[in-house]
Amino acid sequence: MLAGCADKRETEPDEAPEGGLVAKPMRYMFNMPAAQNIPNDVRFTEHSLDYKTGCFVKYLVEGDDFIGFADNSLEIKSIVTEKGVEIPTTGEDAPVWKHSRLDNRLAKDGKSASFTIFTATENPMTVPKIKGSIVMMTATATTTETLVFATSDKGEKHAQSAGPLTVYINPHYFSVCVGGAYELVREVKIKSDGKHIEQLGGGWNNTTKTFGVRSDPTTAEIEVEITYYTDVVNKTVHMTQ
Repeated sequence: MLAGCADKRETEPDEAPEGGLVAKPMRYMFNMPAAQNIPNDVRFTEHSLDYKTGCFVKYLVEGDDFIGFADNSLEIKSIVTEKGVEIPTTGEDAPVWKHSRLDNRLAKDGKSASFTIFTATENPMTVPKIKGSIVMMTATATTTETLVFATSDKGEKHAQSAGPLTVYINPHYFSVCVGGAYELVREVKIKSDGKHIEQLGGGWNNTTKTFGVRSDPTTAEIEVEITYYTDVVNKTVHMTQ
């Protein structure tokens, strides 16, 4: 449960009820290598050729008031091969399947979103039947907080809180980082001397979303005005074939 917001989860059966949210497969990519348990310092050219092959499956969800998928909410219940054999989804003998927060996408109007998972398969040119679910966060109400930072105070040790979110200045290059359930963020404005600093893109990873600026501020302090959703309702999305 997210602290600082009204977080409720609907109770739904294993199968999507009539009118419930479903995730429909919309794109497949085959013969993708999945190198497993290889340290980051091992060069690609040194990777073992004994890798699993499989497919990436991209799912589309449509509805209203989407703000993003809840982190770590994907559950794979079963994977059935083309031959009708159910294979384990956990344990040492389980096939590879994974999902990254980095692969989530949300339409600006909040009416559609997509997520991508990878799964190994006995035949890399076929898609196994995957049964599972993921949680979609929906919301409409927001609140805005203004945080003041000294421009010299960089890094997480100088972080401040805005509801359930953690906000701090990036120690590597000037930008504002938001950690935690950053899907809740509707908007971030960065100001210097009360004037809005022109913002330039940003990015995200599995833990943090970053908001950049076109030029570094020259003042001793900046204001970060952050607007985030507060009336979150979690809805289970059922994966269909």
